[in-house]
Amino acid sequence: MNARDNDGKTPLHYAAESGRLDVASLLIGYGADVNARDKSGMTPLHYAAAKGQLDVIELLLKHGADVNARDKNGYTPLHAAAYYDHADAAGLLIVRGADARVRNNEGKTPLDVARERGRAEVARAIEEYSGKRAGERARWPWASRGARRS
Repeated sequence: MNARDNDGKTPLHYAAESGRLDVASLLIGYGADVNARDKSGMTPLHYAAAKGQLDVIELLLKHGADVNARDKNGYTPLHAAAYYDHADAAGLLIVRGADARVRNNEGKTPLDVARERGRAEVARAIEEYSGKRAGERARWPWASRGARRS
């Protein structure tokens, strides 16, 4: 279940990255490590966040994935969502406990990353869900699915 390729990725890393909820669920059911790290220190949650795979993010968190895991560059899954322009994933991660104040090895928060890359929607989500803005949560599609801070 936790076999690794040359990059240190497990089957769960690939299922998370590709959004294969069915495969990810099966792998977890058979004991796959939701916090397994590849050679760069990335977990399956980093990959799901980088691809905006909301259902897989929820599954991983439900099974104990570390929402604030840091890779070798200090990037958290929230940094990954910001970098790759996934506002919904960023909002979901914050609602589920991601710390938007964490700085990577370059001293940048996820909000800094979003702004540097011109990710206005992600920046708004981070500001809104990290408490800098309030009152518009219903506009995020996944908010109605009952996501809440764990």
